[in-house]
Amino acid sequence: MANTSGEAASVLSAYTITHLICDYWLGSGEPTGIDLIPKWRKAHTSICRAIVFSGTDLNEIDIPLGVDKILRKPVDLRTIVRETCDPN
Repeated sequence: MANTSGEAASVLSAYTITHLICDYWLGSGEPTGIDLIPKWRKAHTSICRAIVFSGTDLNEIDIPLGVDKILRKPVDLRTIVRETCDPN
């Protein structure tokens, strides 16, 4: 688990990650999860599924290539597992 984009970059560099779950809002001065995921997927081709979750209404935001799904908070663990593991 990482709390900042820098921590996440360190984790991604240290491990082979296949499934990525990222919050939309990572804090003041941090890029959004939606901005980071396409870059991370390009740099780490092992990522086969990337999910963003957010308490913000993201209906009006264009979902970039590389973000497989957006889940609205609150979200239960069962939904996270289902959406992360099911590519449809």
